[in-house]
Amino acid sequence: MQSAPAEQLSLLLDENQPDAAFRVHASHRLETLAKRLAEEMGRHPADPLEPERIVVPDALLGQWLRLELATHLGVAAHLRVEQPAQFAWAAMREEVAELTGESVYGPPHLRWRIFDRLKDWTGDDEIARYLQDGDARKRFELADQLAVAYDRCRVYRPDAIRQWQQGRGSGWHARLWRELAPAAAGAEHWVDAIDRYRDRLERRPRPAGTRQRVSFFHPAALSPTYVDVLRLAARVMDVHLYLLSPSRDFWSSPPSARTDRAAGGRAAAENGERSNELLDAWGRSAVELRTLLAAEPDAFAVVDRPGGGDLPAGAGRARSVRGATHREEADAATCLAAVQRR
Repeated sequence: MQSAPAEQLSLLLDENQPDAAFRVHASHRLETLAKRLAEEMGRHPADPLEPERIVVPDALLGQWLRLELATHLGVAAHLRVEQPAQFAWAAMREEVAELTGESVYGPPHLRWRIFDRLKDWTGDDEIARYLQDGDARKRFELADQLAVAYDRCRVYRPDAIRQWQQGRGSGWHARLWRELAPAAAGAEHWVDAIDRYRDRLERRPRPAGTRQRVSFFHPAALSPTYVDVLRLAARVMDVHLYLLSPSRDFWSSPPSARTDRAAGGRAAAENGERSNELLDAWGRSAVELRTLLAAEPDAFAVVDRPGGGDLPAGAGRARSVRGATHREEADAATCLAAVQRR
């Protein structure tokens, strides 16, 4: 009988796991990830009438990826390359066509709406006392900071936003948001859009047969609410994540004391285990993403393929250091010593 970690390991390595929301392709080289994306496109080509959807963190990486795909495939055409926010709003509008976007809730617009609201602010709270001298410059500076704070709340504290809109919560921050929320008929912010997207998907059956594929190539740090959008999108799309990872075993291994320490835990020290500090530093963002993705059972499956060409040619120090790091066999001191030797 397999132990729980062994069962989890075999589950993660099952490329054909039908219930997994995400397919993870991991390597420590962008070139290898681009090659794997090209191989996936070649094995399972998209419908000729639908574009191949790819999400990249910035336009420069998108242009580089187009060239790499053209190198591997001969032609890279009919690609829909988007940035994360563009994809999220487009995916939600495909299900909820009446969504208008959150232009009135973005900081550039929200700061001016807050500025107008604060002009006649009354009450016995920090805001009223701070603005009691009537200085418009102080009011604008405060409005600018509050717009950024509310923007972060919508991304990282959606439950607080929902509570404030439902009339729960006290304090000036809840009161101010309730006054800002009914911005305009049909205008909805990020949290509202996610809730409507979820409701719409829950009322429709999951599509059978081939689904549209979307590939996230080297995504930057993803917020919890964005991962929620991805998890919802995975109900109607095949979501592939092409992630940089310092070690080939990071995504295919069960959680360990090393990953706990990378996330800020003390498990490695308490258990007396040796932790790779260099890998912990490099892999911190990957640990956070893995934690978000694994919030639900059977969340992701790792597509594990040999990464030929991942290591430098020859037998020099660079190959030794990179190979040891790739296999999680060297600690930071060993790697640094190898680099510093002449």
